[in-house]
Amino acid sequence: MYIEFEKTNKKEKDIIENALWFAKGELLPRHKLEEITVESVKDFDIDADCYDTDDRSFHIRVKKGLNVEDLLTAIFHEFVHIKQHVRNEYDLFSINNDNVDYFDRPYEIEAFRVQEELLEEYNNVA
Repeated sequence: MYIEFEKTNKKEKDIIENALWFAKGELLPRHKLEEITVESVKDFDIDADCYDTDDRSFHIRVKKGLNVEDLLTAIFHEFVHIKQHVRNEYDLFSINNDNVDYFDRPYEIEAFRVQEELLEEYNNVA
């Protein structure tokens, strides 16, 4: 898995890279991922989002300036979506969400639950 950064400072890069490798080891240990690009975005309205750029490549946008815990949580949350996509659990990038509240979407329910589990495990290891 190759990780590329855009507009990200050294401290954020280290935190994000460690979190991505941890999440991959926990959620997709046997799956090959080509590339993950992480872009820090100033004045972003949300903490993070992600989308696929190719079959096994993804782009994660993260709000610049998040504290360490929020940054880790955001990365773990988005990695859950990567896992869901790679394992074909949900077709995240083609679902029409107009009639379903964000917090009621099954893939978001899982992402919020697993982000907290990963954060706890990560903090116990670090």
